Amino acid sequence: MVRPSDEKINLERPASVLLVDDEPAFCDVVAAILERRQYAVARAHRISEAVVALKTRTPDVMRIDVMMLEIDGLALVRTLAHVPSW
Repeated sequence: MVRPSDEKINLERPASVLLVDDEPAFCDVVAAILERRQYAVARAHRISEAVVALKTRTPDVMRIDVMMLEIDGLALVRTLAHVPSW
């Protein structure tokens, strides 16, 4: 996703990552790697959880599984493309 042009990147805080994947074990492994490198990691195992997480904080980067059971990750990307704040 592209950051809103009016939002400044704060280099004083760790970069944030939202992992969206229906495989908890995969999220755990990726989160452990990122957290060791000082990233702030949030996890969502369902698209609905990702939507809730995005309402509270805008991550610097999202890693979205495109083949999820509930709805594919590309549908989330298409939905976010229509949200003006994104």
